[in-house]
Amino acid sequence: MPNRYGLTPPSAVTDPPHYQHDPARTLESPDGRMRLVPIEKCMSTVVQQWCSHEGWREQDRWQAPSAVPHVVVLRDPVERWCSAVWMYLLEREWDWRREPDSLAWHIIEDVMVMDTHTEPQYRRLVGLPLQQIQAVDMADRPHLRLNELLCTEFFGATTRHTRDLPGWLARRLDDGLRDRIQQRYNQDYWLRMWLLDAPMPEALLAQRDATQDCKNLHTEKNNGL
Repeated sequence: MPNRYGLTPPSAVTDPPHYQHDPARTLESPDGRMRLVPIEKCMSTVVQQWCSHEGWREQDRWQAPSAVPHVVVLRDPVERWCSAVWMYLLEREWDWRREPDSLAWHIIEDVMVMDTHTEPQYRRLVGLPLQQIQAVDMADRPHLRLNELLCTEFFGATTRHTRDLPGWLARRLDDGLRDRIQQRYNQDYWLRMWLLDAPMPEALLAQRDATQDCKNLHTEKNNGL
């Protein structure tokens, strides 16, 4: 079915050819009828705690039966990256209240994907048909959706723990940095659009339109038009 932009989604999550993706951890329910794919900085700790308590077991995602739905929590890429950078500094015993010096911040901005917490979200779902993915929007009362999908009352309104960004990071998040994050995690925006009907940044939509125009022009030339 076409989405809000009139675009028809792909059949499955695919990976750009220049990436080497690793099989993601997948947790399977005791009856084998449902799986959950944890994604770092997307409520993964609390959902894995629930799975462990309920006896869910780790499985190889590449052997997923075609009829088994896979539950996954997806997060806005900009918000997730900022949270991940904060954690990255904390894990290295950096005083999060103090802004990194210009060289350290330049490296962070330049590298952008530094660890598993900053890996693109879509890479945890590569190969899965979209129709098998039950996505939960972390920004829209995720506890209600998780309780519904997992048939539990475990998750409460305070399940999603987020903190205000430190002042220096909020100041760093200008239009230029926001655009760089959107470009780097563009596949995550497409994933959220296909699965959650979330809005796309205009710049990413424009790039798709420009690419499509080039493809159409190439086809017309090959057809002698």
